[in-house]
Amino acid sequence: MKIKSLASLLVLAGVSIANVPVWAGGTYGSRITTTRVAAYSSDTYQPISFNAGDRAVVAVQGDGDTELQLLVYDQNNHLIDSDTCQYSRCVATWTPSWTGPFYIVVRNMGRVYNQYQMATN
Repeated sequence: MKIKSLASLLVLAGVSIANVPVWAGGTYGSRITTTRVAAYSSDTYQPISFNAGDRAVVAVQGDGDTELQLLVYDQNNHLIDSDTCQYSRCVATWTPSWTGPFYIVVRNMGRVYNQYQMATN
C-alpha cells in the first residue's frame, strides 16, 4: 500500500487531523519519508525533538513483504514505545515529559528488503 501524504498516514494511525496543525508535534515540524530497509537490518533516524506535553505520533506503513518493528527511544536509551506490523501499520504514541530528542528505529525482520513510509507529527 502506498501512502500519498502525512495526513493519510496519520489518519491510518488513528490520529484525528482536524486538530493537528500542519507543523504540530515535533519541535521542528512534521516529517514524512519513504525509504527501504534491507533484509534483517535496521534504519536508525537522527534524533527528532518532540515537545513536552504534546502528543507525539510515529507511524510506519511497510510494503507487506516482511514484518517491521517500530521502536522509539529517549535520549537516555530507554524504550518509550514499540509496535510490530506486517500487513498493517505500526504506530507509536506517547506524551513526552520533557522537550528533547527521541530516536526512531525501524527494524526489518524478514529476508527481503521492505520499502516503507514513516511519518511523525
